[in-house]
Amino acid sequence: MVVAITSVPLLVTYLKGVSPKYPLITDLHVWAGVIFIIFAILRIVRIKLIEKKIMKNKVIIPTILFVIVLIFSFFALSQTKDKDKIVAEENQQTDSQIILYYGDGCPHCAIVEEYIDENKIEDLVSFEQKEVYYNRSNAEELQAKAKICGLPTNSIGVPFLWDGRTCLIGDQDIINFFKQKSNSQ
Repeated sequence: MVVAITSVPLLVTYLKGVSPKYPLITDLHVWAGVIFIIFAILRIVRIKLIEKKIMKNKVIIPTILFVIVLIFSFFALSQTKDKDKIVAEENQQTDSQIILYYGDGCPHCAIVEEYIDENKIEDLVSFEQKEVYYNRSNAEELQAKAKICGLPTNSIGVPFLWDGRTCLIGDQDIINFFKQKSNSQ
């Protein structure tokens, strides 16, 4: 019963497309709750039908259950494919460019910024800078890039550089990246 009750808010967020912290656990929880609710409803219907002696064919309830689960499965799978397609398109748009994520007031970011200014890196290497302390969408984008690199999203720091394929964290790694890029051009 607890699974069914706690599945309702998860189902609502699931249908809204909000990505949970642990998607597999959330999906399993939602499915368990939905199946529990369906079985509970079908049991009530079956009891009522038996009381009225209308139920002659016991195949009707499993068939209805199967159809409901099948329809919900197709709906859930189509939502997942749409989300994957959108994420892939976003990644294609930003994969070709270098993005430096920084935070206002971050001492390590200031070291990278000083290096960029002193060596006129912006004239030599094309890249975009995004502030993450005060810009939530940039912070979420940073977490998405870190997730692509397989980094834990709860302990990411700045400066952070995304070159379209890999992630670099820390002032020295990023400065070395820019040295290499500026020397190769």
